[in-house]
Amino acid sequence: MVLQELEWILLEAHFNLLEYLVQQPKGIEDWIKRRCDALSALIRLVSIPPCKKLLDIQEKVCQLRVIATPCCSDALYRLGLAQLAQYDNDPDSKDAPPLIRDAQMTFQASINLENKPSSGPPLAEILNQQWWKDWEVKEKNIIIQKYQDINREGTSASVTSQSITDAPKGKLGTAKGGTSKAVKSNMPIQLKVPLSQRLASTKSSGASVAAPISTGRRGVLISPKNKTTSTSGMFVCGSQALSTSKVKPSCSPVEAKALLEKDEPKTMGSESSELVLINQPSPYYHLGLAQAYSRTEDKQEEACKLYSDIIKMAPEVNDAYIELASMLMKDNPLAAVDIYCKVPMKPVKEQTFNDAFITGEIVRILIKHEKYDHPKLASNMIAYGKVMGIGCLEKYIQILEGKFKTDLLKTVYAGIHDKSEDDEDLQTFFHFKCWI
Repeated sequence: MVLQELEWILLEAHFNLLEYLVQQPKGIEDWIKRRCDALSALIRLVSIPPCKKLLDIQEKVCQLRVIATPCCSDALYRLGLAQLAQYDNDPDSKDAPPLIRDAQMTFQASINLENKPSSGPPLAEILNQQWWKDWEVKEKNIIIQKYQDINREGTSASVTSQSITDAPKGKLGTAKGGTSKAVKSNMPIQLKVPLSQRLASTKSSGASVAAPISTGRRGVLISPKNKTTSTSGMFVCGSQALSTSKVKPSCSPVEAKALLEKDEPKTMGSESSELVLINQPSPYYHLGLAQAYSRTEDKQEEACKLYSDIIKMAPEVNDAYIELASMLMKDNPLAAVDIYCKVPMKPVKEQTFNDAFITGEIVRILIKHEKYDHPKLASNMIAYGKVMGIGCLEKYIQILEGKFKTDLLKTVYAGIHDKSEDDEDLQTFFHFKCWI
């Protein structure tokens, strides 16, 4: 219990850090991607039992990963798994149909991007999902807010310029050469410009008041040629000058966002984002789509076809055999046996408990449907008994004894013990069991 509480603290801390990174300026997509991958791995490894809160965090992390790299097949595949897990958690809820539909579209998008660049705009399968639409609305509101703030700053800068320009000439300076109170109260930044520079500027421009000269990084000089300023010139702070010169009040939110991103400084990770990677094909992307199709009745045939294609594409993926056989079990059990028999098996001495599941399912189905003469029954009983022990075959042995399948039983016993049926010890045992 204490361990799970510590895991929750760790998960929430990393999730809060991820949300903070997402709110930062553009150019750190690579850092967001790494953080999402690490947090997704941590979620898979925790000892916390599956619950709604954990599934929500997992789905949100995968969504942020897709937002950072919308054309990455692996990111889309992981999001599809998260959506499928949300559906399996409560398939009877009102939110279940949209979830399974989103999962199917996400897996399809990951397949469509195989052998294509991992950068670019998102596909239609993602754009049509509700969570993406909600994120776009949120982003649009943020851009509009920035746009309004920029316009507000530009308006205040214009008011300041007008107040300085319209001030009476007699009040621009005091008798002692100091700065007037009006200038002190209206100018955003007060600079100390040498007298020689002011005189030189006055001679060159012919103006009655010398135009200030930018000498520091805190401001820029607005040229008199700019239509938004007066002919005498004005000094404003750097952010205001950038806002009034780069973002016009009449531009759209999309143009405002483009201008803001153009002027943002490059950060770590921006260089790596220039490298375009190609999405490699993977049978697991197809497997995820087949799993999503198998959850709905109207997609059963498409799911079976996908599973068959996966078996041809990657014969080593055992999940495809198991899930396809489970779908066929209801209507055609013997077809499920044929699917299990296609699994590439290791030699009996090298088989593991995972392999024993396949052989055990073959034995169970054949015995249940009384296919005692099936050519695959004896070999799979031997393999299952060698891995799991002969005690696991006890109930099947009793059934076969009742059906007088003694020849099959002698073959199975001899195979499990790696002996011939004519072995003296086995012959004694067979006499004791009345199999001879």
